[in-house]
Amino acid sequence: MRRTARLLIGLAALASLGACNIQQSVDDANAAISAFHADLDAGRIDAIWSEASPEMQAATGKAQLTALLSAVHRKLGRVQQSEQRAWNSNVTTAGSFVVVQMATTFEKGTGMETFTYRKDDDDQLALVGYNIQSNAMMLN
Repeated sequence: MRRTARLLIGLAALASLGACNIQQSVDDANAAISAFHADLDAGRIDAIWSEASPEMQAATGKAQLTALLSAVHRKLGRVQQSEQRAWNSNVTTAGSFVVVQMATTFEKGTGMETFTYRKDDDDQLALVGYNIQSNAMMLN
């Protein structure tokens, strides 16, 4: 019985360490999103591009990302508020990923943004994907 109790305590400790690591990843992603929004508001799209993962750079050319983010900024304006609505953490053979969905209020409308980050071996996050759903962007 004591052996089982020790095993269960050990497993609980491992689970709590994993939960802390996941929470840290989500916190890191939220900080990266704040930096993304600051760069977007300041027109530093080159900084967003240079900090994106090689996978994102290969999948989305610099001109395409620049056009998308320029349109977001031109049509919606500066970020006023951004609130986390959902998150997911997933570990695959391709790496460790954090997906965060943000309800963002801009000067000229709202949008639901989805950020996907991959965590490298040094626990650094790199943007793998960005998506925005915004009726206001389509109408402005």
